[in-house]
Amino acid sequence: MVHGATQFNMSQYRLMPRVFQFDDYDECLRDDPTVPGVYCMVKAVVQPDESSSVWNVIAEYSSNWKQHLNHAHLDRGLCLQTCTQKLAELERQNVTQEELDALVVPKFQIDFPCLRDDPTVPGVYCMVKAVVQPDESSSVWNVIAEYSSNWKQHLNHAHLDRGLCLQTCTQKLAELERQNVTQEELDALVVPKFEIDFPYIIKNGSFRDVDEYRRNYSDTFAKCINYDLQREHGLRAYTEIEYCDNNTKSYPIASMVCVSFSIIRNWYRLTSRGEDALSHSIRYVHAIRFVIFMMINMGHNILYAQPRTARVIEQCMQHTWYLAADFHMFIYGLMVCAVVLRYPKFRNYILSFLLLLWSMIAAIIVYVNEYEAVTILPPEPLRFFYWYWDMYHDTYLPTHMNLVNYTAAIMGSFYILHLQKKNFKTPKMFSLLWLLGVLAIPGSFVAGYFLYSNLFETPSAWMALVFPLGRIFYTALLFFLTVGFIFRASKPVLRLLNIHFFGILGRLTYCAYLCHFFITRAAAFGTRRSINLGVFEMNSSSWSTLVMSYVLGWMLCLMLESPFISLQKVLFESLHGKRKTGPPSSGHRETPANFVGIRTADEKKQTDAESARDSPEQEKF
Repeated sequence: MVHGATQFNMSQYRLMPRVFQFDDYDECLRDDPTVPGVYCMVKAVVQPDESSSVWNVIAEYSSNWKQHLNHAHLDRGLCLQTCTQKLAELERQNVTQEELDALVVPKFQIDFPCLRDDPTVPGVYCMVKAVVQPDESSSVWNVIAEYSSNWKQHLNHAHLDRGLCLQTCTQKLAELERQNVTQEELDALVVPKFEIDFPYIIKNGSFRDVDEYRRNYSDTFAKCINYDLQREHGLRAYTEIEYCDNNTKSYPIASMVCVSFSIIRNWYRLTSRGEDALSHSIRYVHAIRFVIFMMINMGHNILYAQPRTARVIEQCMQHTWYLAADFHMFIYGLMVCAVVLRYPKFRNYILSFLLLLWSMIAAIIVYVNEYEAVTILPPEPLRFFYWYWDMYHDTYLPTHMNLVNYTAAIMGSFYILHLQKKNFKTPKMFSLLWLLGVLAIPGSFVAGYFLYSNLFETPSAWMALVFPLGRIFYTALLFFLTVGFIFRASKPVLRLLNIHFFGILGRLTYCAYLCHFFITRAAAFGTRRSINLGVFEMNSSSWSTLVMSYVLGWMLCLMLESPFISLQKVLFESLHGKRKTGPPSSGHRETPANFVGIRTADEKKQTDAESARDSPEQEKF
């Protein structure tokens, strides 16, 4: 069943409170020592009131979660001096203290995330070792002892690993206290150390100040772990913190980022220069990478460049997730290509099976989790950078969900090599279709409007099928675009895109892709006002982010490339010498097919003739 989005007129919209409203930050914190300046960011949740016409408008408007923010979830920036003056004015107007106290609303249950964390509790995540305390009277312990006695085949189930969040433990213990669980009962959950007859290893956590965490939080984690063990299995365990991570500390990932972009980017340096067919083709690839990054940068600016989300910057920025997925797919592609080149007769079967496999996995995940045909990115979860948005985590980021289009791209690459082998020539009709295909790529995003403007019942079989098929279709459009580039479908466009400047931009693109998250965050969160993202502002933000990302990537390359270039000269100097001093062929140009060892029919005949001519000399020798 499809439900259309409800249309609201402006008179109804103005009845609702503003979602974002901030006092002047600079005015509040003016440099006046006689007035203490305090500025606070406050989260507010509107208390439901069915008798209120305004609340009914809020509930109805916020129900369209695909297009609208939740207007019951408010962000306020308040200056303490302004609040104090306002309350003093109310007292002068004979507002009683009881009336003011009635304005304080106690906490009530809500069904959406409001605060990302408790500011009074530090964000600490710990890995904890737990050893179950033996209890001969427990049937569960007897099962554990019997199962673990077969040490050749089974793990020791008395030796447990637990990963715990301090905030979750603190909230759980507070909930137990509200349920009248006494302090003595909680203290009884802390098990003292006892002798065991098997070793367990605690990793060295001295570089993470693990001793401090053990002093402060050992009892808290012990109570949480043993409460769950006792409730579910009737057992308790001795616990010891292995190591902890804290969201107030930074762990440098610069080396990982730099090595990642350098290895992948430098791989093309040896093959993207020169005037042979392979260099031309790779420059087209660089141009495509630049164009795709422009589109990604525009999308990320539209999604993320909003100062109102400045409070919820996560420790793990999203480019680390993307980088992990990119690395996984890079390794996957190397393995698939190695298998296909090893068994060329089964190439179509191998790639078709992999494409079907990943499509089925993606469709099953979409259906079981009741997701939609595309990754919906609504405005409300954006306020927490999609940290709580399961659809984003399960369909947009994981490697296995992106292997559908990645496998389809590998299939397209091998088909391009097949076309090279057959000396494919583009007809005039193909050139026309190619130009239309170029326009169809941004046009394909318009189809998402249908999904955003309607509310569908889930799970849905057709949406589960459309999810992988849509990715395959988009990959097919990019494959069509690549074929036109390599086989010269439109010479004026190709002359424009094959200039060396695009080769430079293409080689910098992966680095700029990693840098643009930093630039976007700095540009978006460096302001203290709520901006209206119109056409001019959006273009200014996108193009400035694009230019600054390439400048930062270029600077990193200048500072970090020298060792890699020197190493390449040492490793590949002999290879370059052979290419330069090799016998010139009669107008022969190297192609991607030659690069991976696939020869055309004429080349094969020529090679066979040369080998037949040389065979008598070899026999004499």
